[in-house]
Amino acid sequence: MTKLAILTRSPRTRVINVQHLKSLIRRLFLFITRQSASRGPEAVLQSLLRGLGELNYAYKLNPPLEEIFSAETVYVPSEVEALKWAVARKKEGKIKKLVTGPNIVIVPVHQEKVIMDPAIDVVLVPSAWVKDFYCSFGTDFCKRIRIWAAGTEIFAPSGEKRDLVLIYKKETEENLFSEVVRVLQAARAKTEVLTYGNFRRQDYLHLLKQVKYMVYLTAFESQGLALHEAWMLDVPTLVWDRGYWARKDYGCKFIGDTNAPYLTPECGLEFKGADDFPAKLEQFLNNLSQFSPRRYSLENFTDKICAEKFVKIIQTL
Repeated sequence: MTKLAILTRSPRTRVINVQHLKSLIRRLFLFITRQSASRGPEAVLQSLLRGLGELNYAYKLNPPLEEIFSAETVYVPSEVEALKWAVARKKEGKIKKLVTGPNIVIVPVHQEKVIMDPAIDVVLVPSAWVKDFYCSFGTDFCKRIRIWAAGTEIFAPSGEKRDLVLIYKKETEENLFSEVVRVLQAARAKTEVLTYGNFRRQDYLHLLKQVKYMVYLTAFESQGLALHEAWMLDVPTLVWDRGYWARKDYGCKFIGDTNAPYLTPECGLEFKGADDFPAKLEQFLNNLSQFSPRRYSLENFTDKICAEKFVKIIQTL
């Protein structure tokens, strides 16, 4: 019997799956334009597969139907159409246990509320604030939610000279970005700006080996994979903490620590905005030698450690 069947696409082999085709086209576009195709769902999946390999835990990726139906657990990490297919098969009694997440939908009521279907045994979310947000959509739904964060490869330590300050610009206010640049230039810091979506993951990892510290500007992160990669390469981070997540197109708002849910004093500090950035930067630099983000990552967020947590979750079903 297969322990774990992982589905990244619907097993409809004789018809064209439009959602899967769109996903393939997007990944091809990202590859051609040299953008980072390993962010989000793909990075989460690859971390889990590496971790399961280290654990020698048996799994099958997109296996034939007979192996899906004989598996102890079926896991759908990110593909909506695959989840809809699996929910239907679970209701028919062909799937024993069904787990999904953490990258299916942004808001639980989207995609015909498929993620809230009671046929799903466990819904994985990447951090506590996402769980709190999801739980606001129903008590019964909340009971099936578990927090699970993806891991990070153990990159080799860098022997390169670290004299670069990296500004990671993902989704931010322009006045804040301008102030960060101004303050760093006034301090005569050697800076470089990376804009999310305009670089390859390997380029980012190579650059991190030259970085002394990073200023991270994003409106929210469900986990913050780029932060974890920086920490694994021992780069302390100064992170903008807006204090809430909001999307007008979704009509939703959540108040809380939504910018860097796994930031700890070992990894860096937060600042609230343009007004307190200079003072926080001074505090951050005064304590730069005290941060130990790589140690934190090795103790908490390797692929193997996170895969072990995943296995414990599915074994309790």
